[in-house]
Amino acid sequence: MQDINISNLCFLDDIYATLDESGKILEISPSIFHLLGYRQDELIGTKLEKLCAHPQCFQSQINKKDKIFDDVMLDLTLWHKGGVEVLVSAHLHFLKDHEEHVRGYTLLIKVIGGERDVKDRLINSEKRYRTIFENSPSGIIYFDSNGIIIESNKPALKTFGVTKKQFIGFDLLKQLKDEHLKNAVKKSLKEGKAHYKGLYHTVIKKKTIYLEVFFNAILDEEGKITSVTASLEDQTIKTKALLNLEKSREEWKSIIDNMQDIFLQTDKEGKIIKVSPSIKNVTGYDVDEVLGKNIDAFYYDVTAAREQKEAYLQKLEPLKNIEIAIVHKNGSVRYFDTNITPRFDSNHEYAGSDNFAKDITELKCSQEKIEHMALHDSLTNLPNRAMLSSMLAHSIQASKRRKEKIAVLFLDLDNFKNINDSFGHIEGDRVLIIAAEQFKKILRLDDMVYRFGGDEFVIVLEHITQVQDIINVAQKINHIFDDPIRTDSHVHYLGCSIGIALYPDDALTTEDLIKNADAAVYKAKMGGKNTYEFYKKALGRKIEKEEHIKNLLRSAIEKKEFELYYQPQISVKTSKIVGLEALIRWSSPELGFTKPTDFIAIAEKMQLVIPLGRWVLETACKQVKKWHDMGIYSGNIGINISNVQITNDNLSALLHQVLQASGLETKYVNLEITESILMNYWKSNIGFLDKIKNLGVNVAIDDFGRGFSSLHYLRQNLVNQWKIDQSFIEGIPHDSNACAIVKTMIALAKNLHNKSIAVGVETEAQLNYLRENGCDIVQGYYYSEPLCVAEMEQYFKNNF
Repeated sequence: MQDINISNLCFLDDIYATLDESGKILEISPSIFHLLGYRQDELIGTKLEKLCAHPQCFQSQINKKDKIFDDVMLDLTLWHKGGVEVLVSAHLHFLKDHEEHVRGYTLLIKVIGGERDVKDRLINSEKRYRTIFENSPSGIIYFDSNGIIIESNKPALKTFGVTKKQFIGFDLLKQLKDEHLKNAVKKSLKEGKAHYKGLYHTVIKKKTIYLEVFFNAILDEEGKITSVTASLEDQTIKTKALLNLEKSREEWKSIIDNMQDIFLQTDKEGKIIKVSPSIKNVTGYDVDEVLGKNIDAFYYDVTAAREQKEAYLQKLEPLKNIEIAIVHKNGSVRYFDTNITPRFDSNHEYAGSDNFAKDITELKCSQEKIEHMALHDSLTNLPNRAMLSSMLAHSIQASKRRKEKIAVLFLDLDNFKNINDSFGHIEGDRVLIIAAEQFKKILRLDDMVYRFGGDEFVIVLEHITQVQDIINVAQKINHIFDDPIRTDSHVHYLGCSIGIALYPDDALTTEDLIKNADAAVYKAKMGGKNTYEFYKKALGRKIEKEEHIKNLLRSAIEKKEFELYYQPQISVKTSKIVGLEALIRWSSPELGFTKPTDFIAIAEKMQLVIPLGRWVLETACKQVKKWHDMGIYSGNIGINISNVQITNDNLSALLHQVLQASGLETKYVNLEITESILMNYWKSNIGFLDKIKNLGVNVAIDDFGRGFSSLHYLRQNLVNQWKIDQSFIEGIPHDSNACAIVKTMIALAKNLHNKSIAVGVETEAQLNYLRENGCDIVQGYYYSEPLCVAEMEQYFKNNF
């Protein structure tokens, strides 16, 4: 019997023990305490011969290692812990390996007592062996010298998938199909020992198992084999696990050999002891070139890598997604996303690391490119507004510690809009690229230029010790535009208005510095352009007022705070009302009565002029139609159009829709467009004005004489009326230059078959001069100031 578990024998009255080949006790049953007075822990590791009153008797049996017998019965005298000799009967079983070398013993000891009752001893011994036999976890079969099975325990029946009735009497020599197993049976009957290991297909259960059998013969007194004990081990689960393990190893090896990423194993010193073949494709090195070398030799930043390595060795915890830079064999740098797992030996000592590295060089380059794109202008490649906010905030903190000044220069290119409008955006982009390069050339190494958006740039100057340093840079920027900017096909004359704000004098935050520098640009433009201006707090207050107006404007339309006033236009010949000009007014609950000059420009910047302009069109047309229907007025209505509305593709469609909705005939509508707007957009607006004319709507040039000194657009026959600007009218009849200009304008309008309207007529002398020189219509306070609807209706009644 082999491999009997001591825990299964705790209930026995006898003593059961296992010994190593020297006779040292490895295990012993708890019954030793009741029979000999010893605890288990007192005897574990002690040689059995020390318990023997006659050690040589036991030692002589130990020396019989070379005999074929596996079991020996002997009587021994053992010492009780209390010093009394105890006579015992011992069954010694030899445990041998495949080469018949003794590797240990099992010992079953029974106290004999005063008289030896052999019969009782045999019966009790049989019971003991039966218990061991039935409770053994291994399958056990007994077959006689003819190979007939005479006994089998339950594990054996389970292994073969048969019942006891089916198994007892089975002839192994005749009925056994497996020749290898049959040969092992024959060998055991002949030689007393045999071993079988292999696949066995069970006949009844129809399944294949991995079976291992140890055969040991039982001899009679004459040494003849009477029966054989076969100890069975179903190795199916274990063998399949080993096979799966081997398969997993092969699959793992295949994965390692074919993976695109790198698997690299190091010893505790950092030397490379294993690496996947993919190392060649990724780093340029062959496997043989890296094996045995320290991994540090391949790092790009050795110092940083060693610091990282020291931190890793202190904790010996897995590291995930660590970025490591490796030098390629060609000298380039490759970046890897690396997972590092520490490896330990059987003594739990650090043995090295397993490294999985994925080449992320292209990904990193893409990410860097994306980050660059996010923080740089795609056209000029200058840092953009987002980077300006970040870097300026950093500069403010550094300057605060150093107690230094920072200058923020806000640059706005003068007349750039004309380039886009006249030559297109592609040409405009070429100009911006050239300007950006020029800005970079004049700056110090520590200074930065950013593209803020459109034709706006920002320059940040650090380490400012005197204001003159800022002025020098501003003047250099202005001098750039002393010469024209030349592209491949055009020459452009530009300027640059510069607003300057200082930290900490003008603002303490990034947002306020930029805002105040932007505000100073406005003053620079008012000062003649291509110049620079420093921010002043009064200017800041103006900007704050504009911001406040912006906030109020957003809700003013919904709250119906706007109102239209109407100013009469009078025929010079008949002194009758022939037209009206609609003038918007804002009655703000907070600001009070607000003039258009205080909010129209702001509304244009906010694009609020689009809904506001629609409201003006709808209200004016509806009101004039009502007066027509009432029979108190039959003339035209002049409506001002802003440059934002002109550039809106939907204006002609909107006008058509408004006229249809109001019912007003198109011939009664005059759209008033300033001369400067018409000059800026005349090329692109020819199509728009054609659409207006097709509707039957008249077009008037407002503020005529204040625009560019070009009459080219006049011959295009785009307009019907010329409104002579008030700045010329106020000079007549005393200013000879004003008189000459007004007289020429009236004559030119008449020659081009257009009507002339003099705006701002306030005196009878002005009216007489205009009448003498053939002016068609006048408008001004001489006849009436702008009137609300109720006042206008009373005016109609008084002058009907």
